Amino acid sequence: MKKALLLLTGGRGVPDMLVVKYLVKHSHPDVVFNITTEKGLKDAQNFSRFALKHFKCKVEVLSPIDPFKEQEIKDRCREAFQCELNAEWIIHFTGSPKVVGIYAHDLARERGIPLWFLDTEGKQVVSLIKDCQIDHEELFKASVEEYMGAYGRTFEKAKDGDYRKEAQSWYPAAQVLANNSETTQALLKAIRSTQSLDITIDIQAEQVIQQLSTLGMLRIKKATSGDLTCKIMGNKRREFLLGDWLEVYVWQETIKMGFADDCQWGYKIPVDQKIAATLPSNELDLTLTYQARLLTAECKTSRDPFDPIYLDKLYAIANLIGGGYVRQVFVTNCPRPPKGKDERFDNFSRQAAVRRISVITGERLPEVGTLLQQEIQATGRSH
Repeated sequence: MKKALLLLTGGRGVPDMLVVKYLVKHSHPDVVFNITTEKGLKDAQNFSRFALKHFKCKVEVLSPIDPFKEQEIKDRCREAFQCELNAEWIIHFTGSPKVVGIYAHDLARERGIPLWFLDTEGKQVVSLIKDCQIDHEELFKASVEEYMGAYGRTFEKAKDGDYRKEAQSWYPAAQVLANNSETTQALLKAIRSTQSLDITIDIQAEQVIQQLSTLGMLRIKKATSGDLTCKIMGNKRREFLLGDWLEVYVWQETIKMGFADDCQWGYKIPVDQKIAATLPSNELDLTLTYQARLLTAECKTSRDPFDPIYLDKLYAIANLIGGGYVRQVFVTNCPRPPKGKDERFDNFSRQAAVRRISVITGERLPEVGTLLQQEIQATGRSH
């Protein structure tokens, strides 16, 4: 018997992507139709292109409906059923307006069709009308690429491939920097003070500088009773020391925890010029998925990490890929100032709380993997 899937959409695209991905693998639907609203039409068309490219699944988008007109909704559903009268159907309605789901329930009951709703927070599929055997663990897995594709977005590397490989191999140096916050601050200040590869830093940093020298990041040229003169071993290492080390560190610490289904660093979302003009930046320092949820993190080692523009960036990017469903985290190597002693930080914290953005400061970097696991509510999967 032929298999057929009817998607009722109009909002969040991730549940639709999960259902299509799962059914393509397990039951190979012969036809897939998408019924949506005028407001959801562009997203439905974007998803249709993504499904064809990524899952080799053709999704036909039918004429849009008015989500408050019962007869129109039911007629469009019957139009889909007429195309495969004898097929075994499944209807999925998680992303549709509630009224559409109610009217679809009437038709599903008449025809004995399973009507699926995905609870992504609880990782379960509710199959109304008729039970279905579903591997919930498998269904709720998604890569970063698949999650982005559900919202009509692509992402690409922000750094070239050779540099990425080298930067990832320098993770031991990133560990040294993450675990020596005060000295790292002094090192960053020294690097920023010149365009040269030669830097001068206080002799109190000698132990950390010796560790970085052993790891091939720099070379000590001269030591006096007061300071060290060092040479950074190339511009790539200089770029890494200026900031990329924090992205690599957070990425590797997350991977070591073992909870993420996918974890990426140093990517960006290509956007058109109109959208780009409203974004502070379209780069994603860290992005991970867990049980079809997405977490993005902004990693900052700048002179002024507590500038609200970084919160604006996180918030704006989240709105491109799920809005309130996206967990957002700001990470910096700068330590948290004493409570009530830094008005700028206090204001930053208030703005972060309003946007539901979690803030991880330098003194907590050694536990950043655990903190991100807690943030996305991943339990029982760390190694």
